[in-house]
Amino acid sequence: MLWGNAGAADEVNRALDQIGADEDVWDKVTSGVRQAFYFRDRLDEGMDRLAAIEPQVIPLKSRSARLHTLGQYWLGRGQQSKARRAFTQIAIWRASPWHVVQAKRQLWQMNQDRVLELYRL
Repeated sequence: MLWGNAGAADEVNRALDQIGADEDVWDKVTSGVRQAFYFRDRLDEGMDRLAAIEPQVIPLKSRSARLHTLGQYWLGRGQQSKARRAFTQIAIWRASPWHVVQAKRQLWQMNQDRVLELYRL
């Protein structure tokens, strides 16, 4: 099964239970998990599931992938504080160069947005 391609959220949800905490595969499947739940209009449920099992994942590269997906989700939901913590943690770990660049870019953009808000006051 292609992760998330068909919006098979229930099947993807069951498959998540098969991924061991020490498996470094989340950078390959996290976006598909998000898509599967999105296509079924269950994105909140899918992201809650990723958030619940994120601390159990051992490889920092995989945790970075999950936190990046969650950070983007939280940012879209207006949860700036949670998103900032996620992106900051990715930058601190430095486990995945791509995710570090993306996290730093997102943190920079969040800071720019904050400055613009202050000027509007």
